[in-house]
Amino acid sequence: MEAGNPRAGLTNQPKVEKPHADLNDIPEAAKDAHSLNEASAIRKTMKRFPALCATLALEMIVATVMSNYTDTFNKFPLLVCMFPVISAISGNVGLQASSANVRALALDIFKPKDFVKGMWPEIKASVAVSCSIGLIFFLIGFTWYRLAGGKDGAGGSTHDSLVFAFAMWLGMCVAVVSAGATGSMAPLLFKFLKFGDPSALAGPLETAFQDIIGSSALLALSAAILTAWTVTQDCPGGDVGGCIDTCTQGTAVGAFISVNQACLNNCVNLAGQGIC
Repeated sequence: MEAGNPRAGLTNQPKVEKPHADLNDIPEAAKDAHSLNEASAIRKTMKRFPALCATLALEMIVATVMSNYTDTFNKFPLLVCMFPVISAISGNVGLQASSANVRALALDIFKPKDFVKGMWPEIKASVAVSCSIGLIFFLIGFTWYRLAGGKDGAGGSTHDSLVFAFAMWLGMCVAVVSAGATGSMAPLLFKFLKFGDPSALAGPLETAFQDIIGSSALLALSAAILTAWTVTQDCPGGDVGGCIDTCTQGTAVGAFISVNQACLNNCVNLAGQGIC
């Protein structure tokens, strides 16, 4: 070894490789995390693919529910704008609750059978979130409908704006609370039933179930409230044909029939809104 060089003689020392984690030495609650972390891309795909396929099938239920409310969308087009906002907010709440419980299971904070201990704090948090974010969404819904929620994009009345805002607030509250409940329950349930790694299953399936519950509740509540409480215009003549007939009655001039163009345009607009 060279004098004055403390590093001399160390270059030929053998390198000590860090041993891989032995799953037998890891606590039971943390084995899922280590197993997924060390899995190959193909193995991770195989773990996640069944949950994604199940999500696709469940989301088709959401598509079916939405297809039954096309008349409501035509009559209240702003509902189409608000729907993805509610879906995104509630989805994030569900994923936050799911992630918190997946981490709690990995750290052995509680066991899979401790549903009350795992779910109740997240449900209380989701109620608090729904009240705060729901108030903001109420103000947004009222302002937007007041400015552009009326006929032909004109401003809606104060009464109808309040009804629309209330429907959006109620839909947001139901969707967020249901997301907190399903999101916190999903990892506990999948782990309790030993379906596999909750981190691979809970997120996609929680989102799907939340969409089914939240979307159905939102659309059903919104359709009922908006149809019952907003001031709507009746269709002259009862349907599109009858409405057009009212635009031509008593206007015959010689061999021709004079059509009131403004009346005809109104019939077209009412048909587009689903009123005729």
